[in-house]
Amino acid sequence: NTVQRLTETAINSNSVSVKEENMSRLDGRVALVTGGGTGIGRAIAKVFADNGARVVICGRRESFLRETCELIGDNCTFVIADVSDEKTGNDLVDGVLKSHGRIDILVNNAGIEGPPPGMMETHDVADYEKIMDVNVRSQFILCKAVIPHMKERSEVLKEKYKTFEEACAARPHAGSIINLSSIAGQKGFPGLAAYSASKFAIVGLTRSLAGELAPHHITANCIAPGIVWTEIWDRLATNFSEGTGNDKLTTFQNTIEDLIPMKTAQLSEDMGEAALYFATAPNTTGQTLAIDGGYLA
Repeated sequence: NTVQRLTETAINSNSVSVKEENMSRLDGRVALVTGGGTGIGRAIAKVFADNGARVVICGRRESFLRETCELIGDNCTFVIADVSDEKTGNDLVDGVLKSHGRIDILVNNAGIEGPPPGMMETHDVADYEKIMDVNVRSQFILCKAVIPHMKERSEVLKEKYKTFEEACAARPHAGSIINLSSIAGQKGFPGLAAYSASKFAIVGLTRSLAGELAPHHITANCIAPGIVWTEIWDRLATNFSEGTGNDKLTTFQNTIEDLIPMKTAQLSEDMGEAALYFATAPNTTGQTLAIDGGYLA
């Protein structure tokens, strides 16, 4: 019967498949990581490169981008780019396709938290617009730019694996889009209304894309980091510590102990491992993985 044939095909298939490719994880693949100069973006880029991918990182600060590439080695190159600008984003994708021939994985990590936390009426609309530009608009721009290329690869895979059994055995994966959201995109954060709104928007964007792209074997997923010591949390802890008599590190620790059931900080490397999973999981799409030490449990 069909189920038996499918099982036998999956076990005995000699075709090149995602399953086989996963033995070497990301060998032969190209990843574009925005905001790759520091923190979570740097960690994701390193995990990808360690697993065989060629990685292109981008950001606005050359010194940090160069430092990341020196840390990772020959498998990493960088481009200085403000990805909230449409022409710049399109040129970035075109440039990577010309230099590397393909983009298998897009990681939209670039993001800002905006002005110091405060009630909505104290914030300017211009601050809101900037947060949405960097956090959401940039993701829309790059997804829009990279999807046609991934769809072209999808057509090749569909031609290669024509039958139901062949497709199930090969588990084709024409591309992976990984968008960075936040626990603030799962639960509102008083004082961070604009930031939280942007992170909720990313989840909506990702889930909509997942539905659109599933017939093309392109996945779209979100990572929702918890409390990670990055530049954003460095600034937030500094702001939260004002008037408390504590330094920012003590404030950071206190925040974790108050909010995180596991009583430990999340690490940038945790996000790298999550990104690696999404990049190699052809049947996982439309998901938001919160790595938060139990905060949302």
